[in-house]
Amino acid sequence: MEIASGISCSGSNNKSTDNSKQRAIVNPSEGIDYISNLPEAILLCILSLLPLKEWIKVSLLSKRWKYLWTQISNLNLDEVEMITNITKKDISCPLCGKFPSPGSSCPCLDNSICAAQRKFADFVDRMLLLHSGDTINNLRLSFLYDHQDGYTKRIDTWVRYALRSNIKELELNFSDREYFKFLGKKRLAVRWANPHQPYELPHGFFKPKILETFVLTFCKFRASSFNALSSLLRLHLKQLEVLDGSIEQITSRCPVLEDLILEYCLIPDGSFVSEVDIMIKRLSMIHCASKEMLRVDISTPNLLMLTIVGKYLRSASIRKATKLIDAQISISAISAHKADGHALNSLLNGLNHCQSLTLSTHCIRVSL
Repeated sequence: MEIASGISCSGSNNKSTDNSKQRAIVNPSEGIDYISNLPEAILLCILSLLPLKEWIKVSLLSKRWKYLWTQISNLNLDEVEMITNITKKDISCPLCGKFPSPGSSCPCLDNSICAAQRKFADFVDRMLLLHSGDTINNLRLSFLYDHQDGYTKRIDTWVRYALRSNIKELELNFSDREYFKFLGKKRLAVRWANPHQPYELPHGFFKPKILETFVLTFCKFRASSFNALSSLLRLHLKQLEVLDGSIEQITSRCPVLEDLILEYCLIPDGSFVSEVDIMIKRLSMIHCASKEMLRVDISTPNLLMLTIVGKYLRSASIRKATKLIDAQISISAISAHKADGHALNSLLNGLNHCQSLTLSTHCIRVSL
């Protein structure tokens, strides 16, 4: 009963405290619900640390907990996590009783996964419909998209909600795994997402007001769909097909943007060619490509960190980079293409103010 002596409430007298301790001692089997008596802010903090599957269980505890989860400010809606927890306890085929081997086809297992996916979609619908609408610090939505599963319209609704709500950090991931993996003893892996048909963000002139961090993975992206992102500090694009726009157009819509990161993106030709000063502080381009060989020709007077990793460069020039602290350059096909050599020389000439420069071995030739 020592825990009772450590709990105190402002405005309560000693007599009531002694009585509560005495009741706990007299009838210890009754139990005291200390957690439900905590301030709402603390309860919301506790809920935000729980896995997705626990939110549903918690909502059944009492009337106070029933809708408390709708005020959570950190939402991690991960389809893989939820479906794994639903199906991994009973993934054997109900007809044959066997556990399918990785890569095998089992209609019963497919049906189980489809049912679990429907539960996840219904849960997301309910979560977004009932959420209080207050500021959300962080929303992460991860969904293994397949254009044939019939969920496109529902996903469009989720995305529109996210881009029109008061969210500070937003991550939308539409297929970061080629296989659906169960973490059970059988280590079963089932192919799920179709990597050849990425999701395309819905059209619309979105104008999120307080969005500071935006992470997009595996989809088609149109810069023209965004009217303005006035508070955006960090934009991270991974495995995207950028359908329109350039670095100049993106930064004009994001006036306070500091970090721009692109990984394995297919970008329009000339996206990184601009005569206008680009005021970002950190730029990272990792294995990006365009229909033609990649060109980089920008002016970056505020640039502090630069990373360029890839195979080919048609031309490259970084102008006004007088504040540059760190640069990492890796062009792997330098020995096979003379154009890369000219591009690299031009790039290095613009990095003469850099305090720390790292070049991969592919970029270095030694003549004996």
